[in-house]
Amino acid sequence: MKLIYITLGFVILVAAAFTLWKLLQSPSGQPQEKNQIDAQNSTQPQSDSPYFELRSQALQFPPDQFLIDLSSNAPITYGVVMDWNVGKGILTFASFSSGDASMYTSSGGGMIGGVGHDKVRVAAKGLVRKAQEYVAKAHRSDDIATPSEDGIKFFILTTQGRFVANEELENFDDGTSEWLELFVEANKLIAELRTVSEENQK
Repeated sequence: MKLIYITLGFVILVAAAFTLWKLLQSPSGQPQEKNQIDAQNSTQPQSDSPYFELRSQALQFPPDQFLIDLSSNAPITYGVVMDWNVGKGILTFASFSSGDASMYTSSGGGMIGGVGHDKVRVAAKGLVRKAQEYVAKAHRSDDIATPSEDGIKFFILTTQGRFVANEELENFDDGTSEWLELFVEANKLIAELRTVSEENQK
């Protein structure tokens, strides 16, 4: 997959999915850092992979675990889960208003414990704040299916339930997507997770 550039008054470098995926895999013969999950060489889901359980947990975190106003009649966002189908597997990024953030891959690899890094916390909270602006554009749904190939799927977790939106990667690539700014915020988080991964592998 090529690097994607998006212009929003300035040029932002969006992380390449396959590059990030490789960075999050432990080098052969080297131990994993404590905030990383063992990765498989195959990009297909493994029978013993923690991916589906971790993704399901992220999608079902209840709002009462976060410091938000549960009495409000309006939906208040406390989490965002973004699935990215890169063709040979799924990358899932989860972020919450607490600043916690994680990445899971359908191959079994990934990274958890992002809340322990200042820049990751800032990026995670920024993504959740931006998602609040998009609730009205999404639709309330219990659907948790992963997106089709080259698709991006946002799950916005709110006090009024889960809101879902699908988009094609090509619409982000050419800058025409109405979800562009949310995708840019997501890629800020991806960049910070990648930085932490690089530091852990030195």
